[in-house]
Amino acid sequence: FAARRPQPSGRFSLIERLPLSSTSFDEKPFVDGDGGLWFTSRRLGGPGLHDIWYAPADGEGFADASPVPELNSPLSDDAVVMRGDGLMIYFSSDREEEGDRDIYVACRADRSEHFNPPLRVTELSVTGWDHPLWLSPDGRRMLIATYRSPSQSQDVWEVSR
Repeated sequence: FAARRPQPSGRFSLIERLPLSSTSFDEKPFVDGDGGLWFTSRRLGGPGLHDIWYAPADGEGFADASPVPELNSPLSDDAVVMRGDGLMIYFSSDREEEGDRDIYVACRADRSEHFNPPLRVTELSVTGWDHPLWLSPDGRRMLIATYRSPSQSQDVWEVSR
């Protein structure tokens, strides 16, 4: 769904269903610097339970969405955030152990290329669920949702390098 407004201080329009929406479970949208839409879906066509899909910007909306094969696994992959230059992407996956979501990173040399195979970010991943929520444009700060001591509930943490 989307809502638009003519200027930053203006009122939003009524919410509209995006043409690329499906009857499947679509969630966790991320809009990149080129205006393309990254999201998680259970729709048919991807290899796993939850897959990362991409719909390039197309004028006022988005072109047809397709799964991103180099990022998806047979299990669950979701929660995309991307560095401002579009060359580094982080996401959550349980590809190594079902039910244990860890943070992965994949890079590419140019926006027109595919991403290299994803690597687990060991220093950000603990047993349980870890999800990237936000990444600064320079890639140095990240907000993550994670289960860590002492609360043992999912909390938002800030990490930096």
